[in-house]
Amino acid sequence: MRFPVDNYLQGLPSTERGWFVYRVLDLLGAPYIWGGDDPTGADCSGAIILGLQSVGRISRSEDFTAAGLALLLTKDRSSRLTPLHHATGRLPGSIVGTILPGALLFQSKTALLRNIHHVTMSLGGGLMVGASGGGSTTKTRADAIRQNAFVRIDPVPQTSKHWWWAVDVFG
Repeated sequence: MRFPVDNYLQGLPSTERGWFVYRVLDLLGAPYIWGGDDPTGADCSGAIILGLQSVGRISRSEDFTAAGLALLLTKDRSSRLTPLHHATGRLPGSIVGTILPGALLFQSKTALLRNIHHVTMSLGGGLMVGASGGGSTTKTRADAIRQNAFVRIDPVPQTSKHWWWAVDVFG
């Protein structure tokens, strides 16, 4: 069953940002598959990579972990990681409201970028979309079903035991 994405696309122009958001949203309901990067199953970085490849931001031959993607997007400083909150902090509601649709949200257990372990995409309005709920043992659709691991929409966390950063690759 395909998820109706029209509500999330209202007001997004037919721009690179808009097409990226559409491509990632088109994966809603796909199973989380560790190492996957296609519509039949994707992990967190695979879902984002599919979107970035569809708008030409990275080549079709490139594949990255969440940490590798953060380092790639920020290495030339054209995109900058903005810290949202750290392990003992709260994410102020005023910041949540300024994160544009299509911005990437990265999560880490420490303040070091190389330790980033998760990436999602902002939908704006305090929501994010990405592949979650699985891990290195989620290798089949049956595993994803058992673990409730799918590409889905979640609220941006207001508190977290992790570090969070945002990067707007289209800004």
